[in-house]
Amino acid sequence: ISQTMQQTMGQLINSLLTVIGVLIMMFWISPLLALVALATVPLSVVVATKVGKRSQPQFVQQWKVTGRLNAHIEEMYTGHTLVKVFGRQEESARDFAEQ
Repeated sequence: ISQTMQQTMGQLINSLLTVIGVLIMMFWISPLLALVALATVPLSVVVATKVGKRSQPQFVQQWKVTGRLNAHIEEMYTGHTLVKVFGRQEESARDFAEQ
């Protein structure tokens, strides 16, 4: 836990200093352009939040389908010899195609 906290704090400080440095450079190079760029941040956050909430059910569905496919593939891989011995290759391929 201690090592994880140290890494997380290090990354947090690094990211924070990077953002502060970028903001300073933006305002130093062009204050007006920096203000325009920063004005779009709240809109971007709102849009990303709405899209994320809308997409969440599709992501969950995708994870479930991927999990089922991975389970089927692992089962067929570990039981490959048995599938061949009992001549179930076509049935196995059909099951995979249905999923």
